[in-house]
Amino acid sequence: ENGAVALEIVQKNHVDLILLDIKMPVLDGFGFLEKYSQLTLKPDPPVCIMTAFNDTATRRKSIYLGADDFINKPIDPVELETRIASLLRISKFQQDLTRFNETLEQKVDQRTKQLRLTLDQLKKSKRELSKAYREMIGRISKLTQFNQNVNSLNLYQLGLCTAALG
Repeated sequence: ENGAVALEIVQKNHVDLILLDIKMPVLDGFGFLEKYSQLTLKPDPPVCIMTAFNDTATRRKSIYLGADDFINKPIDPVELETRIASLLRISKFQQDLTRFNETLEQKVDQRTKQLRLTLDQLKKSKRELSKAYREMIGRISKLTQFNQNVNSLNLYQLGLCTAALG
């Protein structure tokens, strides 16, 4: 009946497409577009202006305020059907793209968490490896203290050297 009622319907119900006239009581089409553009509807249905106003200024203002298409009255039924089908197809593609982006963002978040966990594990492994290298260097330096030739090295000392190298 009027733009205010249409705005309430759009806010409370799922709408696939909005066919909007410029000249309406209570809230005209321009007022509707201004308020509609402030809403955060998901998905955002396309708006097709249908009006008897045929001037460029009305078209520009409608498009500027967020209309997706514009049809002049008197309306040709074939043109209307074609435009509606096209707008609904575009709307479906946009919804698919939005869902794909949400799925992609979730996957990126999951992979980022996995990468952070792997990086933390790598840092821990690096610290442990560094500690093991220092320990090995310490054992090798102790081995250099055994400044004896192999003939005089007893089996116990040979075992210690082998264990230190291991």
